[in-house]
Amino acid sequence: MGFKLFSNVLFENKKILVTFILLLILTLTFISIRIISLTNDLEENSMPDIIVKGKMDEDGKLRYKYYNDMPTVSRQLTESLDDDIKVYGITTRSMATMKDSLTNSKIEYTIYGVDKRFMEEKLSHKISQGGLPQSEELEAVMGSYARNFYKVNVDERINHPITLNTDWIEKDINNYTLSGVLDENMKFFKGGIFLSRDTYEKLYNKVEENLVFIYVNGEKDYNNALDMIYQLKRKDNNIGDVIMNFHYKVMARRKATISCILIGIVALVLVLVMIAYLMKGLTKKIGILKSLGISNQYILAVFIGGLCLTYFISYLLSIVFTYVITILLNINMSNFLGYQVKEYEMNNYSLLVGILFVLACSLVSYINIYRYNSKISPKKAMMKD
Repeated sequence: MGFKLFSNVLFENKKILVTFILLLILTLTFISIRIISLTNDLEENSMPDIIVKGKMDEDGKLRYKYYNDMPTVSRQLTESLDDDIKVYGITTRSMATMKDSLTNSKIEYTIYGVDKRFMEEKLSHKISQGGLPQSEELEAVMGSYARNFYKVNVDERINHPITLNTDWIEKDINNYTLSGVLDENMKFFKGGIFLSRDTYEKLYNKVEENLVFIYVNGEKDYNNALDMIYQLKRKDNNIGDVIMNFHYKVMARRKATISCILIGIVALVLVLVMIAYLMKGLTKKIGILKSLGISNQYILAVFIGGLCLTYFISYLLSIVFTYVITILLNINMSNFLGYQVKEYEMNNYSLLVGILFVLACSLVSYINIYRYNSKISPKKAMMKD
């Protein structure tokens, strides 16, 4: 009797109830996917605020050496800028670049020859497996995508040429061992292969820097660093492109905040619209039920309990829908990369937002139905409608 009363009186028929549940599922699924996407964006903190590149060759072709040398740029920037601005000179080499023309997705597999300071300050606390390269050992740390692409495990030899020279030779194959893997949050470096430049130079030969990473603490530091870079660029023909990520990172955080607010507003509006629809004609329905001798407590138990159960079931089904969508997104990304990745995963934030949505719906429903139920008598109900 309770289910029939709930579905046929509150929703008028089962088709409307099913439609209501589908709308809830779609809404909760959309919110969850957006939260997962926003969380991925906010977790990106490895991207340098400024990247200074050496010039490419005049013919524009991408070669193993990547960029031409900038021997003194990082040293001049370090000497000129405040100590809280972190400047790292890098020797970089290009292993491979892949681009999907359909989705415009791009992944670069890049060797970074870095000093001990970069290893300790930027990589040491971001290792998910293994550890940093040992001193004077030919070892490398890989980003998660690079590790999958080259199909190598920690403590195994890397069956590909790894060197900081401007070109590789056959004996560079199997020369390095994988010492560690970066965690998934290091998205900017997911295709990176990190070597100790100090060890390389001690065992082989000196190599020059052709890339500079700069990390700043705020707008003032960013502007000071940028001014100094362009001063150097006017004097040094070796400096090529300057990539400015600082404002992109700031805007990404702002967009995430705005998106969360908009999602909250949309969710609130949807809750109010759905509850308003349910309340339509509720006065007469409750009055009729009371005239049939059904108690206030029973009406509340059926309507509120049924709605809360409906919200909860919709939430559980939305989790299933979200999980399936993340699998499909990861399959699409894996097909492009050629190996399995988990770029999109459900997280605590997406689950928490869904729970809050269900609680909000339940609370608003309870308040409205309790208010109608406590004030309406059979006589008043007949008079209103």
